[in-house]
Amino acid sequence: MNKFVARVFLIGVLLLLVSCPDNPVIKQNNNPVLQALNSDKSSGNSPLGVVFSWTAASDPDGDAVSCLLDTNSDGTAEFTAFDCSSVVSQNFTYPNAGTFVATLTVTDDKGGSVSRTKSITVTPVVVPSSYDIVLRYSAAFPAKFKPAFEAAASRWHNIITADVPDVTQAISVTGCATDGTTSLPSVDDLVVFVGTIPFDASNPNLLGQAGPCFSRNVSRLTIVGVMEFVDTQMDGLLTANQLTNTVTHEMGHILGIGTHWNNNSNLAVGLGSGSVCGANPQFVGINALREYHALGGVGNITIENTSGPGTCDGHWKESIFGTELMTGFLNGGKPNPLSSITLGSMQDLGYIIDLSKADAYTIPAPRTVETRSANSFIVTRPIDHIEP
Repeated sequence: MNKFVARVFLIGVLLLLVSCPDNPVIKQNNNPVLQALNSDKSSGNSPLGVVFSWTAASDPDGDAVSCLLDTNSDGTAEFTAFDCSSVVSQNFTYPNAGTFVATLTVTDDKGGSVSRTKSITVTPVVVPSSYDIVLRYSAAFPAKFKPAFEAAASRWHNIITADVPDVTQAISVTGCATDGTTSLPSVDDLVVFVGTIPFDASNPNLLGQAGPCFSRNVSRLTIVGVMEFVDTQMDGLLTANQLTNTVTHEMGHILGIGTHWNNNSNLAVGLGSGSVCGANPQFVGINALREYHALGGVGNITIENTSGPGTCDGHWKESIFGTELMTGFLNGGKPNPLSSITLGSMQDLGYIIDLSKADAYTIPAPRTVETRSANSFIVTRPIDHIEP
């Protein structure tokens, strides 16, 4: 066979292979189709509610599509894996000032994707006056302890930067007041009654109890609260320079930390019921999560699930967060910082917060979390609140 004939023969074989019906043609996947991401507002004062919308997404190849919507350009989607071929809008509220880029990403089941963005500018609200905390002491409350309570109230006063709605209706506070008051004609913004309770030999580490008595109907933000401390414990706390820390912690419970979490499933999941602690309670509020992730945390924020009622379900988990002030245990002889995670959780509750007032805090590595000493102070669960 000469070379010409051999080449013709090889070309014929190649043509047969190419035209063979057993060789399927590989079809290229086409990306989904998504029109522009729209919003009903592109700017406004915080908190700013925005409705994002788009024309229903589709796929040229008929593939199923799903969407991720990252509303605040933090790399984490607030709305995940929803069917954007039927759902064509999502609502989101920006609680803080800043410029954000919302990104909607559509993906088909073969990996093709397309994204659209929308810029949102949120300006700080003009605050006509600041949050006000009024302390009402029982007649027998020792004067030497009052500066610690005033310092704690001042701390929260400076963290919460905006008024909440005044309550102008009279409130019966019998059973909450420690000073004999029976009724309050009005409240702006929070009244806290302060008193003492006797030492309990059966629970020698007990510091006291604190929590909301009355909260607003819609927002659940506290109107009236109470703090009652074991009288003989306060001297030791004052000597150890920990009384202000302890009062700040308890006042945080009055404001809603650990006490209002169960009012909103968007804030905490897996909480227990009654005297039974949740097996794996977690805080999922988006502002606290933002701060937690910024500090290197992964996943949701773990809530304490040990040590029984009074500690579990109402504090950050001690074995993870160490000396953070809103764990269920006071760590003596060292700082107990109030972290940006806790302040973020206050934003999730509905307060306008100055995050710059957070203390410096680092989430400890698992092996560096110290075992609590025998004389650690257990802080009890705050009392239940009652809506007026």
